[in-house]
Amino acid sequence: MSVKIRIPSPLRNFTNGADIIEVTAENVTQALDQLKLQAKGIETRLFKGPNQLNRYVNIYKNEEDIRFLQNLKTPVKDGDELSIVPAIAGGVAGKLLIEKSSANEPQSVADAGAVAEAMRLVQKHFKGVSDLHTEIAEDPECPEIYVEVTFKVKSESNDALQAHHQYTLEWLRIVPEEKRRNIRIVYTMN
Repeated sequence: MSVKIRIPSPLRNFTNGADIIEVTAENVTQALDQLKLQAKGIETRLFKGPNQLNRYVNIYKNEEDIRFLQNLKTPVKDGDELSIVPAIAGGVAGKLLIEKSSANEPQSVADAGAVAEAMRLVQKHFKGVSDLHTEIAEDPECPEIYVEVTFKVKSESNDALQAHHQYTLEWLRIVPEEKRRNIRIVYTMN
């Protein structure tokens, strides 16, 4: 079955700039396996181990989070669309958040307005949010610096997953793709 996989901007260097890759598959695992064959090196950005997505990678099938379906075993059919969505985070409105590079020169990390919007959406969708803060972090698996919005939430895991799903849908709807770059959310449950 022909399935389209939407590739986010930060991963397009693996697809020669293509924003959509078409594959033939019967489930999400097969689709991602086909993607790995067509986009050499992308596997290290998507997976932390065999069939284990990195914690900051979300996959949506036709705008539905696969974690609410059958996860990587979710069936796909002709015409379905999978979206790879890096997890998102937050900051201070109106400026770019910056970090000093190794040459001690400032480099932009993320759009601060988008970071502030991420923080607002966290407070809107998650219940019992505490210790909400941002920090500049580096991905140990690749040379990427990003802004991480970190918080604790007092809720059951299903409530948190549903909140994350609603958060992500609104985030994708209201924040332009180019402003979503290098922003992730990370939460723990009390």
